Amino acid sequence: MIFNIDKVLDYFTSSIRMLKGEKNQNNEIDSLKKVKECCKQSELSDNGFSDVKNKLIRFNKYSREDVHNIFSPNTNFRPGCGAWGLHGIIRLPNNNYIFFVTYGSKQADHVFQEGISSDGKLIWQSQPQQTFASKDIQNFIKHDSEKNDIYLFKRDSKSEKEYSYMGKLKYVSHDPDKQAPVWFTWQIIDWDNKDKIVEENVIKENKPQYDYDENTIENLRMFIDNMYAVLGVNYLTYNNIYAKISIMDEDLFDRLEIKGNPDKLYSIIKYYNKDYYYNNEFIGKTEIPPLEELLIEKIRNEKFISYKKVKSICEQMMINKSYKKDDYIQLISLIDKDYYVINDENDLVNKEQFKIDEVTEQNIRDVLKNLIESNNEIDLNNFKSYMFFPKIEYPWNKEILKIVIEKYYEDYFYVSNEHIYKKGEINGEQMENN
Repeated sequence: MIFNIDKVLDYFTSSIRMLKGEKNQNNEIDSLKKVKECCKQSELSDNGFSDVKNKLIRFNKYSREDVHNIFSPNTNFRPGCGAWGLHGIIRLPNNNYIFFVTYGSKQADHVFQEGISSDGKLIWQSQPQQTFASKDIQNFIKHDSEKNDIYLFKRDSKSEKEYSYMGKLKYVSHDPDKQAPVWFTWQIIDWDNKDKIVEENVIKENKPQYDYDENTIENLRMFIDNMYAVLGVNYLTYNNIYAKISIMDEDLFDRLEIKGNPDKLYSIIKYYNKDYYYNNEFIGKTEIPPLEELLIEKIRNEKFISYKKVKSICEQMMINKSYKKDDYIQLISLIDKDYYVINDENDLVNKEQFKIDEVTEQNIRDVLKNLIESNNEIDLNNFKSYMFFPKIEYPWNKEILKIVIEKYYEDYFYVSNEHIYKKGEINGEQMENN
């Protein structure tokens, strides 16, 4: 349902006057007027976004950022991160969606087998973790193209930096025997007229127009290539390039007219240099891995990892967008096989480098034995007696205690439902040996 914003705000205004009287209500009414303006700026049409038709041209090329700026211009775009920078399925208001499809892509152990037939049917799979119970999957199965829109953007490989907009989708069928991922067949709407559409539409790239002389652009390219060579790297952030130019080549900096605007520098480089790679605020002479892979490369073999340390690394790499806690949690999921989570802050310690000397190990075993014999068990959720344990490298807590048992005392003690028991006992009773 689409509300008439004017009527809604008029109703609230009248209510305020009736309840409080005319006096001293200017502030409330002014606030409502501001809300009214904001609502008007973000109003949607009955079947999607009111100006999308004017901004999307079928079979034109669009980057993820281009698509974001069309559908969600009032939010921040984070290259290589979050829904707009990374995900294949973008949920829009009112059960509208965007699909970003890359042929031959892989997620976890699943290789996507997707493609478009000659009659415009798209074979498509959901995310590997999605089942028939997933909210999005239910929306897809019930999709009515007369009421809601699914916009398809596809590219043939990850090496392509932009996607072709193929049009809107209509639900055809799904495989009731396959889930995680769920397999769908979609029909690209108006596929029969694709040749006519291509012929009628003049394909125009949605890029800023710059008019720098060849010498300036060549100087810029030489400066960047020299940075690669001197630093011995294959990719740099545009903020890093901006900082170096401002210090080392004031003439080039002035000619580019980028003072106080590193984003403009990024746009200029991307506009004139087609053979560079662009991803996640990086500009590279080789293909650039996702941010998570870059960070893993930086922290590989680190003994201790924390959100604060990873955020500091991002700042050293001169990544402009702030690194969020959610990004850090996603990073943990990629490296957790090599690290222990040691506290509620999700700090990590390398499994290989988490060590206790033999004397300390024996002392901890004795404390555990005495505590369990006294109480039959240790309830980790309520345990407070860490002062009985000898000092180790990290502050004692229940996560550290579970790690110590897992690594050193599996033959002696057993952790179940946040309780510690002697091996072979549950709730203080001897288990039968089968």
